Amino acid sequence: MTNPIENPGSYTFAMLGGTRTPGILTISGNNGSPRKWDERGGYGLTGSTLVFTGKGLAAFDMLLELYTVKDWNDWVSFQKVIAVPANARPKVLDVVHPWLADYFVTKCVVLDAAFPKMTEDGVTQIIIPCKAFRGVKYALSKPTSAQATPTDPVDAQIAFKEAELRALNEKLAK
Repeated sequence: MTNPIENPGSYTFAMLGGTRTPGILTISGNNGSPRKWDERGGYGLTGSTLVFTGKGLAAFDMLLELYTVKDWNDWVSFQKVIAVPANARPKVLDVVHPWLADYFVTKCVVLDAAFPKMTEDGVTQIIIPCKAFRGVKYALSKPTSAQATPTDPVDAQIAFKEAELRALNEKLAK
């Protein structure tokens, strides 16, 4: 894993579909490693059980900032990579970027390509929302529970007395 402080250049672009992103790239998003949980309870019961139902798909935005004429020319060429082909489904694209690699995101789909927006400083920004792509794998499991807390001495004494009473009742019932 590279470090953005020691190697900032490797974080300023990504390879998407085998093509370098134009301009300067920023990856953003808030769910790099979402987990899916099913909360299961029962009628008249307090509490519930959580069942892990698999890893979700990371959603992230690619923010492209175009500064120069070359960046714009590169953008025109790059649009072919993210374009929806006529009479076909969009393709899953290979993606390479250090932050995405940290979360095992190697393939993605493009959800949209926003209209270019000009900042006050004359920089053109284009946001490309993406979602990770990963094949389906079986992952249903329950989490292991935490260790039981020590029993309260009073509760232990009550349980002991209840057990004594139950045993005595069973003896008398015979």
